[in-house]
Amino acid sequence: MARLKPNLDERRTQLIAAATQVFTRNGFRQTQMSDIAREMGVSVGSLYNWVDSKETLFAWALAAAFEVEVDRSLMLDPVVFLQLASQDFTAETWTPRLDEALDHPPEADFGQELGDVIGEMFDFTTRFGTGIRLIEASTVDYPELAALYFDQLRAGYLDKIERYLKDRFDHGVLAPTQDLSIMMRSLVELIAWWGLHRERDPAKSPYDPSRIRSEVVGFAVRGLIGKE
Repeated sequence: MARLKPNLDERRTQLIAAATQVFTRNGFRQTQMSDIAREMGVSVGSLYNWVDSKETLFAWALAAAFEVEVDRSLMLDPVVFLQLASQDFTAETWTPRLDEALDHPPEADFGQELGDVIGEMFDFTTRFGTGIRLIEASTVDYPELAALYFDQLRAGYLDKIERYLKDRFDHGVLAPTQDLSIMMRSLVELIAWWGLHRERDPAKSPYDPSRIRSEVVGFAVRGLIGKE
């Protein structure tokens, strides 16, 4: 792949931070390099001293958000990057507690097990929220990205959660339900709102941030087990 002119990594880090803000606000297709230059407070021409294209910059932003190391002297395609990175996501096992639970029957203290799994889901969502928002802001006008994210990455994650809940339901440790898929989706959306989308709420949040995780996890555990 073609290499870019060497430059200070600090400037590229500043560029990625500015680009992340603009891409999340406007989406990939609607973002112009001039928008990013304005956000960063530099000229459009200077951006090309640090990055070769908007596509590479978007891939860099995704890499930073998902904590994946990339060579910033190389041109990158966002979809190709996510395809390759998703293999690392699987290899690194970002949801080890869920994966462990899938391989074993329910623990004696099932409430603790379920709390650990849901807490891990919450932490995953908040840790990689910037990357998720970046992708979701761009899927409407970026079909290739939408297909990869919704049909593969996100679908695989939801399937794993539903398999876990079904197994625990079959073991009789979850509350009765007529539709397990609705139960699963309700759990996912609860976590998504509190861990990801709450920051977009135009109303000023009256909630104590230090209590959100424990309250959300506790609420979900009580609801799924069926205990007051």
